[in-house]
Amino acid sequence: MRSITAMTEVDIDLDDYVDEFLEDASDEELTKELEKRGFRVIGKSSRTVPMEERIQFSGAVDLKRHLCDISDLGYYVSDDNLLDAIKQKLQ
Repeated sequence: MRSITAMTEVDIDLDDYVDEFLEDASDEELTKELEKRGFRVIGKSSRTVPMEERIQFSGAVDLKRHLCDISDLGYYVSDDNLLDAIKQKLQ
């Protein structure tokens, strides 16, 4: 009896697979998965506050998140870049 052993290497690009998954998954599914993994998800639509109400913040982090939301910036922007973006919008 003869046996043959073949060895090969296969490159798989997982980025394409992840991109397809992210396009197919709904926002609700992605949010549930993140919360299941211990992350806290804050949707932009839930941060909108009517102008008649006084906005209250429980700390500097909440204030920064609100400023990032209204400036269309991500939460990981530096304080200096956030202030620069706000100054540009006020001009």
